[in-house]
Amino acid sequence: MTKSQLLGIFRTKQNQIKLAYASLFLWAYPDTPGYFRALRSAITEVPDVFPDICHLLDDEVALKLACVEIYDSAHRSAINELFIFTKKYCYDTRQIDLIKSEPWFQLWRIIRNCWAHHMRFCFSAEEKAMLPISWSGVIITLEMNGKPLTHGHCSREKLRELLEEASSFISRELA
Repeated sequence: MTKSQLLGIFRTKQNQIKLAYASLFLWAYPDTPGYFRALRSAITEVPDVFPDICHLLDDEVALKLACVEIYDSAHRSAINELFIFTKKYCYDTRQIDLIKSEPWFQLWRIIRNCWAHHMRFCFSAEEKAMLPISWSGVIITLEMNGKPLTHGHCSREKLRELLEEASSFISRELA
């Protein structure tokens, strides 16, 4: 993978988060289900893969939960996959020590592990030795071991800020 390809993956993942965010607004608008029904009936070339989708659209609670999960899934995918791709790129190009020296890298690794493992902190012996870790107002302490990750610990805005900082670092500092 090239640096350009890695940065392209970052842009794609950030765009997925933006589209998930836009969907929260679109589906919150009361007329959106009606517009969807009209559009769906007007487009006959697309197969009707989910014939029961109108039941979801009519259930405000289920629709809101599904939209929030889309938003969380976009973040989870970005945090997880971008970490893996970035780490691989840095190992392949022998720049892993450079990125590991960044104050946000270990925090990203711990947050990624948390998102990938049932949204709970589960620190390894190595992680316990480096705690507490802080970056941009996000603090991870040993006392959080076994506890769930909440928006109070690390908001979605902080996750996006972290990804933007990593992308900027890759662009500026890595070969």
